[in-house]
Amino acid sequence: MVLDLFENRELYFNMHSGFKPAFEFIEACISGNPLPGKYEINAEKVYAMVQEYETVPENEILWEAHRKYIDIQYIFRGSEFIHCANIREMPPDTVYNEEKDCLLCSFTGGTQLKLNTGNFAVFYPHDMHKPMCMADSPSKVKKIIVKVEVQE
Repeated sequence: MVLDLFENRELYFNMHSGFKPAFEFIEACISGNPLPGKYEINAEKVYAMVQEYETVPENEILWEAHRKYIDIQYIFRGSEFIHCANIREMPPDTVYNEEKDCLLCSFTGGTQLKLNTGNFAVFYPHDMHKPMCMADSPSKVKKIIVKVEVQE
């Protein structure tokens, strides 16, 4: 898991061949106002989703993890808490949905991260995460999630 400011993005370009195009897409979005939806960057190897939503209490959100994709989550506007934990802490009866590349579960624990406008977090397949959590009250968030295929 990585948490950083967007201005430091170049530090991560060498971590994966898909990271540079992912951050270039985010950079192009910063100067505009991207509409919610899915955006192709490099076929299914790297693609983005722009989402707008209101944060909710953490007990209303399930934990998630992915096997095929790394998530780069960038806060375009607003702030939210994202909880994270190692996948080894996931309950053993959790079922993987291959079509959606998603493991979902209930879990108590982990570490809480606060992401504000201009922050990004990177979640690898071993990182469970629970996004969209509110702090003290609901907050409107616009987020760019770039999915980078694990296999290079």
